[in-house]
Amino acid sequence: IVLMHRLAAMLSPGHIQWRYDPIIFSNRTPPEWHLENFARLAERISGATQHCTFSFVDFYQKTRRNLARLAPEVVVHAPGAEEKCAFTRQLQEIAAQHGMELHACCEPEMLEVPGIRMARCVDLERIRALYPEVAVVLPARPSRPGCGCVASKDIGAYDSCLFRCTYCYANADFEKRSRPRHARHHPASAVLIP
Repeated sequence: IVLMHRLAAMLSPGHIQWRYDPIIFSNRTPPEWHLENFARLAERISGATQHCTFSFVDFYQKTRRNLARLAPEVVVHAPGAEEKCAFTRQLQEIAAQHGMELHACCEPEMLEVPGIRMARCVDLERIRALYPEVAVVLPARPSRPGCGCVASKDIGAYDSCLFRCTYCYANADFEKRSRPRHARHHPASAVLIP
């Protein structure tokens, strides 16, 4: 949080973006918990950013499998569109109180909520607003419905992280894939994973 404020002071709050995702509703993290958590974070970074991207967890097969392993201590709830929209309206109110816009990442139904905009990982409009001299033109290249991204190069690598987040989309099998791939990484190499 301190670094966000320092960066905003060096550049501007328009340069700083933060993500609040994936939003997972569970017996441990019900909607009320997320609203309180989001409000606490938004208050602490108020003035350092004007932009927050959010999304709800996507229940891919591997995500369902991994989350099911947490039961019975953690029971996940998959909200419907109506519940998501009601929650997003409350999130939007909190964001607005702190001078932030909310951008929905691959959540097309959330764009019906007043004040919610489509998220773009690489946002040419924002880049041009911050750097008017940039004249690059890139085609739209959405990854799935509700994605506002333009063509870009991803510098990450699937199945290479050691954090073991249960909801993770990028790791399919920690022991068989992530740990061995990470072990092959050489910090001095020109590529992430040889």
